[in-house]
Amino acid sequence: PLFCIHMHNGNVHRWRVLVKHMDADQPVYAIQPKGLDDRQQPHTTIEEMAAHYISVIKEVQPSGPYNLIGLCFSGMVVFEMAAMLQANGEKVEFLAMVNNYAPPENATIYKVKSELNKFMKMEIGEKCNYAVEKNIKLSKKLLFKARKFIPGDSENTIKEVQIDETVESVGNDLRTIHSVALLNYHPVHVYSGDLVIFRTADPIEAFYNETLGWDRLVTGKIETTIIEGCNNDTIITDE
Repeated sequence: PLFCIHMHNGNVHRWRVLVKHMDADQPVYAIQPKGLDDRQQPHTTIEEMAAHYISVIKEVQPSGPYNLIGLCFSGMVVFEMAAMLQANGEKVEFLAMVNNYAPPENATIYKVKSELNKFMKMEIGEKCNYAVEKNIKLSKKLLFKARKFIPGDSENTIKEVQIDETVESVGNDLRTIHSVALLNYHPVHVYSGDLVIFRTADPIEAFYNETLGWDRLVTGKIETTIIEGCNNDTIITDE
């Protein structure tokens, strides 16, 4: 079977298009996340998702070799699943991702370099607006931190400025929960197998290469196929 993992928002319907182009005797399973309704608590980390989805696919296929594919967000999940399966002595026959970049080795350094690269390409007016916006955000953060150190009664105390939402405060907003999971994902495995990447013809993001950064985490062959005339939303379509 081919196991397809859900999109960023939990949707699996785009995988129906893939089924139309496969042999009739090829079994395909699409896995949805927990938390689509209020009856289940969603997973909040990539590792939790990967471990749970492995238990799900083992109900269908108790042992390998396994075939896994993910689109964008779920590319991270299938990578983690493949690495976990391999670490437990299982074989992964096919690992594929659609338009998915590897997590940066150092998220902080990557963010600084990306912001600097974006800033250097701006016109002078844009640079001024950018600097003002960053200063406003910094002021809010400093105000938030200063609140704990400034004494005063309830009327005079500086009010807390909410900067970031925690997972607990967003309910079952899967898109937000999955975004937080991505930000906090730092792979500890290296996958010793091959990887197939399908991506759009859009320019590769700064500081990445043609493997979209996966050569740091995958030791096998990485095969990249570029799909012309599409974007992230249309790379899997009926046409």
